[in-house]
Amino acid sequence: MSTEWAFVKLEDKVARRNGMPNQIPVPKAEFEQLAERGLDGAKVRKWIGEFMQLAPGSWRQQNNEIASRYDAFLAKGMHWDKAQKAFQKGDSEGAIKALKMITRVDRQDAAAQLNLAMALGAAGQYPEALQAFDAISDVCQGDPEYHVARGNVNTALGNRDDATADFADALDAKPDCKPAMDGLVTLGVLTRVYEDPKDAASLTYVRADLLPAYFTELWDAAERDLDYYLEQVAYHELERRWPLVVAAAERALEAAGGSQDRAAAARIAALHLSGDERAEAEARAYLEAHPGSVPVLVELSRVLGPRTDAGRELLDRALGADPGDQQALTLRFWPETPDDLQQLHAALPALEAFAAEHPEVAGTQRSVARAWQKLQRDDAALERYQQAIALAPDDDDLRSEYWAELGRLQRWEALLEDAQSLGDLSQRSWQLRWCEAEAYAGLGKQTEARAAFTAINHDERLLVDIRRRAKRAAERGQ
Repeated sequence: MSTEWAFVKLEDKVARRNGMPNQIPVPKAEFEQLAERGLDGAKVRKWIGEFMQLAPGSWRQQNNEIASRYDAFLAKGMHWDKAQKAFQKGDSEGAIKALKMITRVDRQDAAAQLNLAMALGAAGQYPEALQAFDAISDVCQGDPEYHVARGNVNTALGNRDDATADFADALDAKPDCKPAMDGLVTLGVLTRVYEDPKDAASLTYVRADLLPAYFTELWDAAERDLDYYLEQVAYHELERRWPLVVAAAERALEAAGGSQDRAAAARIAALHLSGDERAEAEARAYLEAHPGSVPVLVELSRVLGPRTDAGRELLDRALGADPGDQQALTLRFWPETPDDLQQLHAALPALEAFAAEHPEVAGTQRSVARAWQKLQRDDAALERYQQAIALAPDDDDLRSEYWAELGRLQRWEALLEDAQSLGDLSQRSWQLRWCEAEAYAGLGKQTEARAAFTAINHDERLLVDIRRRAKRAAERGQ
């Protein structure tokens, strides 16, 4: 043999994990560069091919076991190429077929077995994927990627305990393994939370059963004011974490000296939605001290049933205090199933009559506009929205609903004309700014749309999820 060879020995698990023989021939001229360049599968295949061509027959006879490993390694090369091409084309079945062939040719190739397991899992062939994962458990133990992939398959199969153990193994190997933590979120073991819902960097993962204790410690760590706790109430309402809504609302009430309608209503609603029988008693106790609290009157009507006599009486009291309250109007005049157009049509005269009795109240006109929009009376709905806005020109929530309706109808020019009448929107609600950005996009003005979405993304006053949505919208327009 004219080429001089050196042999690199790999630990057995390392060799199997990389799908290579545990003894690799390397031309001495390239041996010293291995430390910098590492072992490349294509290069190893080239070296082994050259070595086997040059090796005398006596070498094969004397090293039959390693020669067989070299033969298998060379034989599977074409199948690896097929698998890679299939993956590039998105041909999962072709990739699976090629990978299965590799595992037949070389049963020691754990790399192929791992790729096969992942491909089977991605194709929804979960029992076969689990078998493939189990076949290489001795080699891949401690590899976070392996444990996460196996955990996802066990999750799909409903093997909750096994999936939990898989994700825990991944975290043992890599404590900051985000896919493992996300897997435990899917299982309900962990919960993703923002300590500050406006700060993306405050994202953390907490055991679901320890959430109340976690936030109690967080809230106790510094002085907090009413606005802080109301923000926490809103955040946990969005996430439907009712025990935390109850706890945050209780602290908001304490910060306000016991008188805070928003916090009281949120607490009662959370108790009711979580099946806590204290909801009615707490609502009645609050109303004794604050008989005109519209939000609490509405929540108590929900507890008792808005279509019972007691519930309707509470709603009438609420509307007597605030005829434009949207929740009270909906519970009092709209059908129980708002999308049932026949029932809505039958209910509409009573709502229109109430609105006629209160023509100066923006909320009554808004509720009629919503009903007409549901009934596809689009022009009449837009006209009624305009009447409502004329009565409450600074109500951004009302105007954003009107703009959303203009957007649904793709009346982008009308939306932008109204936006221009307001001047600078930077201090207005994010919903208005979002509608404006969508209007630009709807008219094909991608530069303006991207700028508007980017401005929302950079607004640190907003919740993280809103800013992320804006970032994705801006990127779609690029």
